[in-house]
Amino acid sequence: MVDIRIGGFNFNQGIDRIINQSDEVSKQLPQATSLPPSQDVGVDRLAAVLDKPGIKDVLEAELKPVIEDRGLLAPGAFKQALGDAITELERLRTEDSQNDKAYKAAIRVLNENREIEGMLQNYVRALFKG
Repeated sequence: MVDIRIGGFNFNQGIDRIINQSDEVSKQLPQATSLPPSQDVGVDRLAAVLDKPGIKDVLEAELKPVIEDRGLLAPGAFKQALGDAITELERLRTEDSQNDKAYKAAIRVLNENREIEGMLQNYVRALFKG
Protein backbone atom coordinates (compact mmCIF):
# COMPACT_ATOMS: atom_id res chain seq x y z
CA MET A 1 0.00 0.00 0.00
CA VAL A 2 1.24 3.49 -0.83
CA ASP A 3 2.09 5.87 2.02
CA ILE A 4 0.42 9.19 1.22
CA ARG A 5 1.71 12.19 3.19
CA ILE A 6 0.75 15.76 2.47
CA GLY A 7 2.05 18.55 4.66
CA GLY A 8 2.73 16.26 7.62
CA PHE A 9 -0.69 14.56 7.52
CA ASN A 10 -0.76 10.80 7.06
CA PHE A 11 -3.81 9.65 5.09
CA ASN A 12 -2.89 6.00 5.48
CA GLN A 13 -4.33 5.43 8.98
CA GLY A 14 -7.35 3.53 10.17
CA ILE A 15 -10.54 4.88 11.73
CA ASP A 16 -9.63 3.35 15.10
CA ARG A 17 -6.53 5.49 15.34
CA ILE A 18 -8.46 8.64 14.40
CA ILE A 19 -11.17 7.95 17.00
CA ASN A 20 -8.68 7.17 19.76
CA GLN A 21 -6.62 10.22 18.90
CA SER A 22 -9.68 12.48 19.20
CA ASP A 23 -10.19 11.23 22.78
CA GLU A 24 -6.66 12.28 23.66
CA VAL A 25 -7.18 15.72 22.13
CA SER A 26 -10.42 16.31 24.04
CA LYS A 27 -8.64 15.59 27.34
CA GLN A 28 -6.23 18.43 26.64
CA LEU A 29 -8.91 21.09 26.20
CA PRO A 30 -9.80 23.29 29.22
CA GLN A 31 -13.21 23.08 30.81
CA ALA A 32 -15.74 25.43 29.22
CA THR A 33 -16.98 26.57 32.64
CA SER A 34 -13.58 27.95 33.59
CA LEU A 35 -13.22 30.10 30.47
CA PRO A 36 -14.47 33.69 30.68
CA PRO A 37 -16.77 34.84 27.87
CA SER A 38 -15.17 36.56 24.92
CA GLN A 39 -15.15 40.33 24.93
CA ASP A 40 -15.71 40.64 21.20
CA VAL A 41 -18.81 39.06 19.75
CA GLY A 42 -18.30 37.54 16.32
CA VAL A 43 -19.46 39.85 13.54
CA ASP A 44 -20.94 38.57 10.32
CA ARG A 45 -18.72 39.98 7.57
CA LEU A 46 -21.57 40.56 5.14
CA ALA A 47 -23.55 42.43 7.79
CA ALA A 48 -20.48 44.53 8.60
CA VAL A 49 -20.15 45.52 4.94
CA LEU A 50 -23.83 46.15 4.23
CA ASP A 51 -25.04 47.64 7.51
CA LYS A 52 -24.42 51.33 7.89
CA PRO A 53 -24.20 52.62 11.47
CA GLY A 54 -27.37 54.35 12.61
CA ILE A 55 -28.75 55.90 15.77
CA LYS A 56 -29.41 52.42 17.21
CA ASP A 57 -25.75 51.47 16.85
CA VAL A 58 -24.59 54.75 18.41
CA LEU A 59 -26.94 54.30 21.39
CA GLU A 60 -25.90 50.69 21.91
CA ALA A 61 -22.23 51.67 21.87
CA GLU A 62 -22.84 54.43 24.42
CA LEU A 63 -25.04 52.38 26.75
CA LYS A 64 -23.01 49.16 26.66
CA PRO A 65 -21.54 48.63 30.13
CA VAL A 66 -17.79 48.40 30.50
CA ILE A 67 -16.85 45.18 32.31
CA GLU A 68 -13.25 44.98 33.39
CA ASP A 69 -13.38 41.38 34.66
CA ARG A 70 -14.87 39.19 31.89
CA GLY A 71 -14.76 36.20 34.22
CA LEU A 72 -17.63 37.78 36.16
CA LEU A 73 -19.94 36.88 33.26
CA ALA A 74 -19.32 33.16 33.69
CA PRO A 75 -22.51 31.57 35.05
CA GLY A 76 -21.10 30.54 38.45
CA ALA A 77 -19.37 33.85 39.11
CA PHE A 78 -22.43 35.82 37.96
CA LYS A 79 -24.70 33.84 40.26
CA GLN A 80 -22.35 34.47 43.18
CA ALA A 81 -22.10 38.21 42.41
CA LEU A 82 -25.89 38.45 42.14
CA GLY A 83 -26.31 36.79 45.53
CA ASP A 84 -23.71 39.11 47.05
CA ALA A 85 -25.49 42.16 45.60
CA ILE A 86 -28.83 41.06 47.06
CA THR A 87 -27.24 40.48 50.47
CA GLU A 88 -25.57 43.91 50.36
CA LEU A 89 -28.82 45.62 49.37
CA GLU A 90 -30.67 43.87 52.22
CA ARG A 91 -28.02 45.13 54.64
CA LEU A 92 -28.23 48.68 53.30
CA ARG A 93 -32.03 48.58 53.45
CA THR A 94 -31.95 47.86 57.18
CA GLU A 95 -29.50 50.71 57.79
CA ASP A 96 -31.21 53.33 55.59
CA SER A 97 -34.96 53.44 56.21
CA GLN A 98 -35.48 56.59 54.11
CA ASN A 99 -34.75 54.78 50.84
CA ASP A 100 -36.54 51.56 51.79
CA LYS A 101 -38.78 51.69 48.72
CA ALA A 102 -35.83 51.99 46.31
CA TYR A 103 -33.95 49.15 48.01
CA LYS A 104 -37.02 46.89 47.89
CA ALA A 105 -37.46 47.62 44.18
CA ALA A 106 -33.81 46.83 43.43
CA ILE A 107 -33.95 43.62 45.46
CA ARG A 108 -37.15 42.59 43.69
CA VAL A 109 -35.53 43.10 40.27
CA LEU A 110 -32.45 41.07 41.25
CA ASN A 111 -34.62 38.27 42.67
CA GLU A 112 -36.64 38.20 39.44
CA ASN A 113 -33.40 37.90 37.49
CA ARG A 114 -32.33 35.02 39.73
CA GLU A 115 -35.68 33.26 39.17
CA ILE A 116 -35.43 33.73 35.40
CA GLU A 117 -31.90 32.26 35.43
CA GLY A 118 -33.18 29.25 37.36
CA MET A 119 -36.06 28.77 34.94
CA LEU A 120 -33.66 29.03 32.00
CA GLN A 121 -31.39 26.37 33.53
CA ASN A 122 -34.42 24.08 33.97
CA TYR A 123 -35.31 24.51 30.29
CA VAL A 124 -31.73 23.80 29.21
CA ARG A 125 -31.66 20.62 31.32
CA ALA A 126 -35.00 19.52 29.86
CA LEU A 127 -33.71 20.08 26.31
CA PHE A 128 -30.56 18.06 26.97
CA LYS A 129 -32.59 15.19 28.41
CA GLY A 130 -34.74 15.16 25.30
